[in-house]
Amino acid sequence: MAKSLRIAAWNSNGLHNHIQEIALFLTTNKIDILLISESHSTEQTVINTPYYTIYYAHHPDGTANAGSAIIIKTTLKHFVLEPYITNKIQSTIIKTTTMPRIITIAAIYSPPRYVISSEEHDDFLFHLGPHFIVAGDWNAKHTAWGSRLITHKGRNLLHVIQHNNLNYLSTDEPTYWPADPNKNPDLLDLAFTDVISSIYSTIESSLDLESDHSTIIITLSTSPIWKTQPLRLCNKYTNWIQFQDYINENISLNIRLKEPTELEEAVQHLTTSIQEAGWLCTPERKKALQETNNITLHIRELVYEKSSARRRWQNTY
Repeated sequence: MAKSLRIAAWNSNGLHNHIQEIALFLTTNKIDILLISESHSTEQTVINTPYYTIYYAHHPDGTANAGSAIIIKTTLKHFVLEPYITNKIQSTIIKTTTMPRIITIAAIYSPPRYVISSEEHDDFLFHLGPHFIVAGDWNAKHTAWGSRLITHKGRNLLHVIQHNNLNYLSTDEPTYWPADPNKNPDLLDLAFTDVISSIYSTIESSLDLESDHSTIIITLSTSPIWKTQPLRLCNKYTNWIQFQDYINENISLNIRLKEPTELEEAVQHLTTSIQEAGWLCTPERKKALQETNNITLHIRELVYEKSSARRRWQNTY
């Protein structure tokens, strides 16, 4: 069983155009949960990522702007909660089972044009309940978590964080890299939690995903609970002709069924015969159904070169 949970948070500035890139990122970095800000999703959005399930919180006006999403490993034991949706905050929320507790995990996006009061921030955090971690693009700046300056929105958020005795997880370096040369890089993406401290977690930046925001990756020292693969008697490769022949050869209809014990023995024999026929006529499920990492060395080298180039650009911004 894994002893850590890997959570990434990233402002995608539109999720639909990054699906192949995301699939590579999830595999390369062994991410269990990806929290998306600015998903730009709507009710018509249909996105599939192998081995992962996607949940959304659309903008309330129904158009492809703002919004958030969570991409989580299908095998990770979890269930989705009602999203928190207002004009000022869109948050996708799930609960996942870990040792020693169930944790609420939320992706958040807060558009920059809105100022959010302490009461509104408090209402959102109260909605998450106990034992949570929420991460994403808050668009709230404060030097307490590494931003260049303090905004009214950041001041209100810090007040709520301190009042509720929450911890923040920050890279202490810019996560937003504007294309406009008149704007400065700054830290907008971070996490808040009431279940861990910095002793039990690590946070780092990643440049593998392409947008004007860096990705943050949080590793929690907790043991996630994985779904067990259900036992199946048959699958799409079962040889049903062979199955039928086996049943015909091993089942007799000319048997006595007068006593309760005779009936029980007949039912047991029928059940055993069906099971044996299924196992005999069904080949083993191939390991291809499990998550695999088939990324070529050439692709890995290109990703490394891209990340190195972005780092050089950021260092000379």
